[in-house]
Amino acid sequence: QQPESRRRDESPDSLSDRLQRLIGGVTRAATEPSSREELEQQVCERFAAADGYFGGWFGRREMTIDQVVARTQVACGGAENIAVPLHETGHDPTRQALETGQVTVAAVTDLPSDSPHRRVAPSKGSVAAIPLQFGETRHGVLTVYTSAAHTLDDRDRTILESLGRVTTAGIN
Repeated sequence: QQPESRRRDESPDSLSDRLQRLIGGVTRAATEPSSREELEQQVCERFAAADGYFGGWFGRREMTIDQVVARTQVACGGAENIAVPLHETGHDPTRQALETGQVTVAAVTDLPSDSPHRRVAPSKGSVAAIPLQFGETRHGVLTVYTSAAHTLDDRDRTILESLGRVTTAGIN
């Protein structure tokens, strides 16, 4: 049985409040005048500070090396160079989100042992990749990590899709 404090943290009201704070913070960051780099930094900081999330990074496709490379990152465990190969087969949420234009979620335990996400995410956490796309223009992908105690459901995906649209509008 879970301790009372743990059950209280997962109540619908508490979850709703946390998500509203995250949405408000990202929306403010996206609507304040700033450079793309400042926007990316602020959005990553909002995720890193949000309950249930661990950190995140913005990646852009580097055509010359055929990888998605992290440009801005917060709370990614000292991983200096996060890069996701685009040419490999197998499940990678960052690559899949960039290819499909859909939020993609995976448990860290379901990723290949050499996945770059395993160097960053908590071993029992999740990875969510949020495509940053406006029309046909792809601005990259935001990859965020959840703590071991947090799983992503359909409601979270919907919210992440909305946050991706708000962030993309701020970039645009």
